[in-house]
Amino acid sequence: MPQEEFFQQKDMCKLHDNMKLDLFCKTCLVAVCSSCVHVSHSHEGQAISNLKDVYSDKKELLRNKLSELKTSEKRYSTHKQKLVDESKTLDDIQEVLVRDIEERGNIIVAKIKEMTQQLTEYVV
Repeated sequence: MPQEEFFQQKDMCKLHDNMKLDLFCKTCLVAVCSSCVHVSHSHEGQAISNLKDVYSDKKELLRNKLSELKTSEKRYSTHKQKLVDESKTLDDIQEVLVRDIEERGNIIVAKIKEMTQQLTEYVV
């Protein structure tokens, strides 16, 4: 909702009829009207700000947090892709190692069979 539209709302003070809530008590964290501050003294001595300024400050804070979140999301995506790539590399290495073990095992079995045949021929 645009700032202009937000402040066109007709939020009125429940204690002071027809008084627009245009101030913000930072101590109580509530929107108040000028009568709450100056006439009723219910927020006297407390930190009071213009509601539009508080809205703008909070809006800027949210923008900054959103920007930080987007940056974190990009870093997460980058790290995630790196892990996916490294996992694929490890899978490829594993496949090569298994093939190598099988080939060497077949060579060893063939040599044992050959030696077995030679020894059998020697004895017979």
